[in-house]
Order: sequence, then C-alpha cells, then structure tokens
Amino acid sequence: MSKAEIELKLPISEPPALQKRLLELGFHIDTPRTFEHNTLYDTPSRDLRARTEILRIRQYGNTCIVTHKGLADPHSAPDASRYKVRIETETTVGDGPTLAAIFERLGYSPAFVYEKYRTEWSHADEPSAHVVVDETPIGTYAELEGPPDWIDRTLARLSRHLPHRQLWQALPRLEAAHRKHRRKPYLRRDHRTGPGLVTVSAAKAVAPFCRYSL
Repeated sequence: MSKAEIELKLPISEPPALQKRLLELGFHIDTPRTFEHNTLYDTPSRDLRARTEILRIRQYGNTCIVTHKGLADPHSAPDASRYKVRIETETTVGDGPTLAAIFERLGYSPAFVYEKYRTEWSHADEPSAHVVVDETPIGTYAELEGPPDWIDRTLARLSRHLPHRQLWQALPRLEAAHRKHRRKPYLRRDHRTGPGLVTVSAAKAVAPFCRYSL
C-alpha cells in the first residue's frame, strides 16, 4: 500500500517529561517499547540514494516489514519547507531473510544497518496519526506523523517538551555521520540485563556501512 508520509522529526532532551505530557493529553501507547533492526539496500553505485529513495527491510519485534520511500510530487505535497513528505509503500512479509536474498540476487545489497527502540503513541482525535519515540545510540527523537493540521496542533500542545528545531535528515544519515567521526555506542539487546548500550569500535562494527547517506 502506498501513502504520503507527512512528518516532523525533533530531538527530545527529556523523554520522561514528554511521556508524562503525552499521558496528560490523553495519548495512549499503541506499540510498547520494541527493539527494531533495519537494513537499507542499494546498488553498488548507490542508484537509490542518487534518486533520494530507500529500500528497507525492518524487523520490528516479531514483525518483518519491507518499505520503499521516494520523493513526493512537489506540486501536490503539503508545504515541503515545513514538513518532511515522502511517498511510502510498505507491507509485512513472512520471511525477511528470504526477501533479503532476493534483493541481493537482483543487485541490491546491504548499504546501511541501524537499530533502535521504538514506542508508538496515538490519540482518539486522529487514530491514524502517531507520535513515535525512537531511542537511538545518538539520542532520542520524536516523530509527529499525520495530517498537517494534526501535526501543528500536537506540536503546540507539546511545545514545552519539544524544540522548535526540526530535523530534516533521516536517522540513518545522522547516525552515519556520528559513526564516521567518533566511537559511538551501538544498540544491542542484552537478554540478561535488559536493553542497554554497548560501546564497540565503529571501525570494526560498522565500517562497511558508514558511507551510506539519505
């Protein structure tokens, strides 16, 4: 299914305060904090990147999702100076590794891998819209995704807890920039002690993926 993905992405300095405010406003959790593993695919010459597209396989808890994103028609999209708008086509798949093998046979190989924990919130006034909170090795970020008027209303209600500085770069690009210049924690699951951050050598752990940017 294809749809226009309209969103604002903002850094969060105090995640507990944001969560408290969401509850006060009547938001409820649709998806509890869940670990996700993402792999972006591209050709060796990075043809998708050149067209500002992504092809992704995401393992989200027990669900595997394949997604393609591309630029929206600038003449029909909402204000591109305020919102990030992409045409998103995605569906669930039953066998992620087999789909990955198909991609590679078609000439698309892993170009970037990133991991995070995601929590999804929604409100009864617009059930199709979401506030998404992503915990990454480089910080915590909120995405407000939905109709432009809902995004504006929600941002105003959360203004004490969200900056007025939105991010235009995708999280993989932000993380790639950090990996290139310093050693950063790389998100891992630890079934003995619970979720945590484990510092690893960026050169050893992620060097094959550092040059991909969106």
